[in-house]
Amino acid sequence: MKQLDVTNWSQLEDYLNKKIASALKNEGAETARDEMQTHIQEDVYDVYTPISYERRMYDDGLIDPRNIEILMHNDNTISLENIAYDGEKNVPLIVETGNGYFRGASDVLTRGRKFTEATKQSLRKSNKLESALAKGLKRQGLDISSI
Repeated sequence: MKQLDVTNWSQLEDYLNKKIASALKNEGAETARDEMQTHIQEDVYDVYTPISYERRMYDDGLIDPRNIEILMHNDNTISLENIAYDGEKNVPLIVETGNGYFRGASDVLTRGRKFTEATKQSLRKSNKLESALAKGLKRQGLDISSI
């Protein structure tokens, strides 16, 4: 294993911050995306079966990982945004708020299905992100499992 060569606390902090940022960008982002997909399935798809249209799902739909954009804001902050569109319709906004459905749509649709908030709450209450970061650090040679 390569020896770490730092001569002061500032260098050590920079080194660790880079490792943490990499783990967040990779394993943390993947975990957050997976969690959002879980909530789209549970809180959006499982509560309503459409009769007037066919869901696109993994084919450019709401749950398609290509439509869950991950942005790195700085070395320790990521955000997820669902960018699914159906023509001009902002699908996540319609699903979340319930505004924009056809006249006479089911209450299940018009009251909104807040999968984004459910994702946030689930990640806050679990240790999934912490585990993902530990996995990412281990991938980079830093095993923090005994800390």
